[in-house]
Amino acid sequence: MLPTAPDPLASAPDRGPTLAVVSCDGNPLGRILASNLVVYLRALREDLPLLALGLGRAVELQQSLPLAAVGGGGVASDTAVLTAPSLNAALRLGQFGVHHVDACAAECISKRVAHDPQGLSALLDRTRWGGLVVLAVRFEDPEQVMASLRAADAGLLCARSPAELERISRWLEPARAAADGGPQLRLAFVGVDRSARARIGGRDTLRVLREQVAQRGWATCRTAIVRSRRCEAALAKHGGGASILHRVPGSVLDRRMRRLAEEVDSWLGLRRVAAQVRTRSARRARTVRSGESPGAWHRLLLPEAEARRAGVRRVRARARAPGGERA
Repeated sequence: MLPTAPDPLASAPDRGPTLAVVSCDGNPLGRILASNLVVYLRALREDLPLLALGLGRAVELQQSLPLAAVGGGGVASDTAVLTAPSLNAALRLGQFGVHHVDACAAECISKRVAHDPQGLSALLDRTRWGGLVVLAVRFEDPEQVMASLRAADAGLLCARSPAELERISRWLEPARAAADGGPQLRLAFVGVDRSARARIGGRDTLRVLREQVAQRGWATCRTAIVRSRRCEAALAKHGGGASILHRVPGSVLDRRMRRLAEEVDSWLGLRRVAAQVRTRSARRARTVRSGESPGAWHRLLLPEAEARRAGVRRVRARARAPGGERA
């Protein structure tokens, strides 16, 4: 059986869970799984902070359309990213409210991880991201995979064929030993071609994969992401990295991705994580409110429209106060 992990929130104070999504570079749907998964999780948990980070060959995660930067601070220099104690200086806000780092910063982080495999966990501890961190890595980058699993509380391993299952089985035992018990691991069938039956004696590919996984005793996700030629053609028109939720809504791929996101949400206990994020935010709100003026507090946390309405109310209140009447 695959190992169980400790409480995801016990790794560092105010740090949320970390999920590592591992796929093969030759799997088209596996390459875009992490970026689309955070979009669906954002739709499920709008109050949960999400941070996506692609390492090694998966650095393209930062360049995919769902995570394209729409604003935020300036880009941190390579030297600053290589020497910074945390990721806070390199974080940027992308579309759909998902935070990420730009491609150059991700490459610098990958270099740091290659030289210090234990450094990624310490980097995330010092960043103290309160929500969910999603790490995307490829099996072709073993150093990045091992570092990600050491830093993660859960790992999602993607496979689409019996050959990939054999590859995972050869890799899994050394990975578990090196990770000291490691995170919770689950296998996800992503990019399965159910039309390729002749290669395995005319049997359904997905059924064969489930039988082989059951024999090994591995934990799996109930939802499988099967190939859809029509959906893949629609995504290819937008560069192949487009959001499934927004480009092919209502399709079989959209429905299966939604169910997979719901499984991950339940697996990681993100409802509880979001509640703890709200509790910590309220605690910080009371702290800031007691130490700063109300005007500074409103400008810090309230949305712009609400801040404008609050400012109008304060102006009207001052006008009605004694000594403040208009002539």
